Amino acid sequence: MNFGDSVKSLRGELGITQNELASALHVSVSTVSRWELGQFKANRAITMLLIGYAKRNGASAECIARLAASAEKAVKDRMEQKHGKLYSIEHSSLEQLVESVTFPIYVCDIENDELLYLNKTARQMVADYEPDPIEKKCYKVLMRRDTPCPFCHKAQLKETEFDTFDAFRPFDGTAYRIQGKLIRWNGRNAQIRCVSNAGQSVNSVLQKEREEKYQDSLRLRKQNAFDYIAMAHLNLTQNTVNDAHSNNEVLQPVFVYRSSDEFLKAMCRVTNDNAERNEFRRICDRSALINSFYQGKTHICIQHHLRDNMGLYETSLDLFQNPTTFEVEAFAVLRSITDDILIHDAMSALLAIDYAAILLFDAQTGEVHPLKTGYSNCFATEQVDHWHNIGDMEKMLREYCVASDIEFAIQATSLGNITEQLGCNGKYTVSYPIQKEERIANLRIVYTYLDKLHTTIICAMQELAWIPDQATRFRSIQ
Repeated sequence: MNFGDSVKSLRGELGITQNELASALHVSVSTVSRWELGQFKANRAITMLLIGYAKRNGASAECIARLAASAEKAVKDRMEQKHGKLYSIEHSSLEQLVESVTFPIYVCDIENDELLYLNKTARQMVADYEPDPIEKKCYKVLMRRDTPCPFCHKAQLKETEFDTFDAFRPFDGTAYRIQGKLIRWNGRNAQIRCVSNAGQSVNSVLQKEREEKYQDSLRLRKQNAFDYIAMAHLNLTQNTVNDAHSNNEVLQPVFVYRSSDEFLKAMCRVTNDNAERNEFRRICDRSALINSFYQGKTHICIQHHLRDNMGLYETSLDLFQNPTTFEVEAFAVLRSITDDILIHDAMSALLAIDYAAILLFDAQTGEVHPLKTGYSNCFATEQVDHWHNIGDMEKMLREYCVASDIEFAIQATSLGNITEQLGCNGKYTVSYPIQKEERIANLRIVYTYLDKLHTTIICAMQELAWIPDQATRFRSIQ
């Protein structure tokens, strides 16, 4: 119902004539007549005047609502008509401006990617293979692709500022820098794009070098993932899985998926609890990862547990861009970090205690590297400062160990026994009495592996406090 019909309906419900309504509202009869004939557009002042009159005279709520709705629609139509006239003038001026510039400019629908306009330079650029580009997909016409361009930033476009990105056309070896922003074009939401550096040929040697570096980086990432539990190479832009491996039974269901979205969601499902799943889902969403890359965040790590497993794991993702297609890719690696945490805790505990000396030695050769030494008058420190190999400990034991414990101490601290004990328990502690100038004390030594590959052993030596009763007991033994 339009505004004129609403006015007629009001008069009919109240049983009044045009003269009576005009007199009550202090307007002429011809004004009321023009309202009802649709010759006079309503405004907010007239609407409030009519609604106030209707309420005072007992009109129904339905009648008042119809009057308000029709008046609001009339006001809105009038404003849109006014805006449309202004927009037509602005649009015409904009088209005249972009038609005259010497670099390509095109406009495409933000929703369906259809080309709405190309200026003269842009039309010439595609004329050889697409003489009629309007209403065709921009990626088909400009890039000869069957799918939307992975480097397109239309999701980041704003009306208030320009967005810039680089593009490369493999079929003719041409590089572009493209700038754009959101606009309205003939009543449609659209993006306008300005192309610079058009026709600048890419150096084929440099492009080949970029591709070789890209392949080398993939090989290096795979080599560095030697201790992985799961590994995957994802194409985030195309939403595909290029490569994936795992021998873990819990993760086997994950590797049936061939889309990045489904793969990441499946990884989320095998985490241990809701809190970890929510965090994984927030960070490892495909769109969020692409946004992270464009914001400069190219390395992401998440620590979590796996379902039905008490160990701690870390999923790391390296984000990078394919130099040929400009598509955003990710290299994901899942590792167990339980041993790393245990080693870190052990190291922290060792360094926190007031040990006389801490040293590292090679688990294969026994070569010694002192890490920390204590006090200048400390027995252990004096000895360790001169060691080159773990075999030097045997020399010290034969000189300073209490006679009854020498053979035990030598066997307990041999490289073979140490590695055997660590293979069973992860940490090995031994202590034995030492004697120097009538002074006797216990020397306590703690061993543990420094790394998961078991190539280096850390050894911490602690000289326990002297106890007179203990010293007396050892003298009686001798």
